[in-house]
This record gives sequence, C-alpha cells and structure tokens, in this order.
Amino acid sequence: MGGFHLLMTLLAIIGNRFGDAGLRDVAVHSEMIAEGSIDSVLNGKHYNRGIRLHNIMYEAMTKLLLENFEDCLHEDSLELLSDHKTHLDQLKLNLCQEEIEQVLESDLLQQWENRFQEHVADIRQNGSDLAKFWITYLQLCELLLDLINATRTGNWELYLFCIEAVIPWTFAYDRQNYARYLIPYLNDMRALPTVMPEVYDAFLAGDFSVQMSKSNPFGQNEADKTIENTINRDCKTSAWRLHRIQCQFRGDSAVGLEQFQAQLIQTTLPRTRISAVY
Repeated sequence: MGGFHLLMTLLAIIGNRFGDAGLRDVAVHSEMIAEGSIDSVLNGKHYNRGIRLHNIMYEAMTKLLLENFEDCLHEDSLELLSDHKTHLDQLKLNLCQEEIEQVLESDLLQQWENRFQEHVADIRQNGSDLAKFWITYLQLCELLLDLINATRTGNWELYLFCIEAVIPWTFAYDRQNYARYLIPYLNDMRALPTVMPEVYDAFLAGDFSVQMSKSNPFGQNEADKTIENTINRDCKTSAWRLHRIQCQFRGDSAVGLEQFQAQLIQTTLPRTRISAVY
C-alpha cells in the first residue's frame, strides 16, 4: 500500500469534509490557492499545494486555539502562562538543539501542555457543534503531518499507527478501495514479526521508505512516490524529445545516427523492460 497515494487520499478526505464548510473560500480569498486550481487541490490531485495549504491553515487555526486557551485561563494559571512565555523568549535568543531539548523536557512545558490538552478535550465534549467540527480539522491535519513524519524519519510504528487512524475516515468518506484493503494490509504488517522477522527488522530500521540523499536525514520518500519520480517519469516520452530525435536523425553524418540510436535506446528501454516483466 503506497504511502504517497495514501497521503493523496487523506488530502481528498480533508477536502471533501471541509471544502464546502469554508476551507475553499479561505484558500481562494487569501490567495493561497488560485480559483482555477482549488478543486484539484481539495481532491488531493495537487500534492504540494495541498500540503502547503493545510500547513498554513493548521498553523493559523492552532494560533487561534491558543489565544482562546489563554483567554480561558484562570487567575491561578496566569503565572504558568507568564513563565512559559519567558521560556520561549529566552529560547528565541539562543535557538539551538540543546536549548530546544531542555525546554521540551522541562516540567513547565509539560504542565502547560497538559492544561492545553484539557482545554481541547473540553471543547470536544462541551463546545459548540461548529467548534467540534473544526477541531476534527486539526486532528486530520495532525494525522497528515504524522504520516509524513513517519515516512521521512523511517518510524515504522508511527506509520502503522497512522494507517490505523486513517481507516475509519476511508469508510466515512466512501474511499472503497482503501477501506477494503487497508485492514488486511495492516493485519499483514502487524504479523511481520512472526511471519517475516527479517522484513520486520528492515522496516523497523526505516527501510520501508527510500533514502535518496545521504546528506538529508529527514529526506526519506515514500516508495511509490520514488517510483513516480524515477521509473514512471522515464517511461513518459514528451513530444519535444521525440522532435529532437527526429531532427538529429535527418542528419547524414554517422555521429548523428549514433546519437539517434543512443537516444532511441534510452527512450524505449524502460518500456521494453516493463513489457518483458508484464
């Protein structure tokens, strides 16, 4: 089950759920997405634009949620908020990995995070229907980003957790093929430690995604996305390339003929290999 196409399906689910609820209008009027492209973005066809849109929307809505959280704090929690902001201001002055880890592991941040999660849980239970609806948007965006993070970092357990979380949404929004096949796929992957322990160890080490560049540790790609960018791209011969080959073939020199033969082989060889396999 390709991770890249699963991401596109999740983008389509988000677009289907929130497109007519205001997401389409916000994207167009804010000029994040052109009006002629918004349908393709919400349908999950434009991957990069869709990820950019939901990244920006997630950040904006989280900021609004944080402002609401701060406004709802009781007087006994204002000191906690003040100390937390002081910590963040100090972090801005010395932004490095060491400082970030210290802040993330601090008791102050844990207390603040617990209070914030309690606030979000209260909205889910006692908030208005509109608030509950848009909280699910943040939930789906977090699922989308977790799925990308799992692939980029080679985190196999997080990847399976995200797939399990996607399954109910595929049923809810009539994604029949994914609803039908994700469950047996997940069961097969969960059974790998006993059925195929060597494959499980490889996946656990991050080999379920493809590392294209050794210099970028956060640069692993989905296997099906890598195939799209390599093999499938080579199999698609554009008209301008054929035109160049024909122009070179018109020359009478032996060099031109050799170049034509080399380019012809380069163009047709992937198709030949695929035909031989299938």
